[in-house]
Amino acid sequence: MTPEDMFGCGKAHLQCGDNHSKVGYSLMMMIRNNDVDEGVTAFSIWLNSRDKSPSALLISLEKLVPDRLVLLHDHVVQKDVSVEVSGGVPFCMECNSNDCAHVGFAICAEQMHKHSALK
Repeated sequence: MTPEDMFGCGKAHLQCGDNHSKVGYSLMMMIRNNDVDEGVTAFSIWLNSRDKSPSALLISLEKLVPDRLVLLHDHVVQKDVSVEVSGGVPFCMECNSNDCAHVGFAICAEQMHKHSALK
């Protein structure tokens, strides 16, 4: 199954670039709904990408302070975004929301950290 099959490449949520990388596919995503699900998708692409260049990613992880702060870089708007975690609930300071792509990405980053800390 290709990323195009998994993510409905093209018209729905993702636009694929013409160049396919050695790793799989170089995806240029466009956030359409700015919801948690799109943040989860952006995290998956970031995690699995060997090419960490801004042209290959929507969002990247800059800093993680467990259970307090996740600092991201949003390559679409070209700025750093803070997601603060209070009582286990993430809140995006950029979008003023707990239901945006930044929050979805931050939730995944927190979970990945907690999972790796258990090993």
